[in-house]
Parts: sequence; C-alpha cells; structure tokens
Amino acid sequence: MRKDRTNVFARRGSDIELIKAGGVFRYRGPENLVETAQVLGITSDATGIPHVRYQVMIERPYLGRMIDGPRILNLRSFVERFSERLMPVPAHAAE
Repeated sequence: MRKDRTNVFARRGSDIELIKAGGVFRYRGPENLVETAQVLGITSDATGIPHVRYQVMIERPYLGRMIDGPRILNLRSFVERFSERLMPVPAHAAE
C-alpha cells in the first residue's frame, strides 16, 4: 500500500531539512553536468520507506537542456544526490 505525503523531514549531516512538493534542488556532476530537480510529491511504499517523486532538468555543455520525469528515488538517495537547495521556481518560469 502506498501512502501519499505532503512533506517529510530529511537529515543532511547535522542539519534537518524539509522536503516537500515544489522544493527545488540541484546536483552538480562531472563534466559540468547540472541536474535541477523539482519535487512533485512524497510517497511511502508498502514498508513505509519515503520516496520523492520529481521532475528533472538536465543541462550539459554543448548538448543543451532536457526535461525528464517524473522520476522516483527513495528519500535518502534523493537527499544524497541533490545536495544543493534552490528557491522554488515560479510555475510559469519552468515552461
């Protein structure tokens, strides 16, 4: 049974952070790869493990930009990958 949640708290080192729908986070990878994730929602699987449902914009030099999703990662993996919190992007700016 899946349970929909509106938000969840996650720990980053000694900080506790609120992850919720509309939140925007960034990952910077090798070769100037930039992934910007916008949280669409939080759900729990049958065992109660929280998962983040998100859309991602992937940017690479010389290859441009693409939008993909929705994708799902468990909360811990999402927090480890997308370590930089950004301000939420207005809905009209993401189009």
